[in-house]
Amino acid sequence: MDQHGFSEAQDLLHHQLDRPKTKISAKHKYYCDMMMKFRGLATDKSCQKTKTFVHSVSPTTGGLCEGPAVKCVKMSEFYNCHLIIFKVTQCNLYPEAVPPHCYYKGVTFWRDVSVVCMGNHPIHLDE
Repeated sequence: MDQHGFSEAQDLLHHQLDRPKTKISAKHKYYCDMMMKFRGLATDKSCQKTKTFVHSVSPTTGGLCEGPAVKCVKMSEFYNCHLIIFKVTQCNLYPEAVPPHCYYKGVTFWRDVSVVCMGNHPIHLDE
């Protein structure tokens, strides 16, 4: 799937889309620290505990809101969810981290993620 598949969802995924994955000059372990600060999720006053950054999707995936719907985990019954296979980096705050020193551990892997859709428009990732 090329970038066209994400064009309708780029605003939705602003905080979660990182495609292609941002390369940083420092060691890979600093990816999450940098991304959380860059996206405004780790500040001098607060550290968001977790965030998933999406890098790519399965080449067999069509549009984000196509295919059979599945039950949304965290959203109401007024929405449809669709399972999509994404390559993601999951960033988790270290337990001892406190603002302004927000430090994260990141793990990159392929994962099924529910895309919440209203009609044919993606509006949220149901993490």
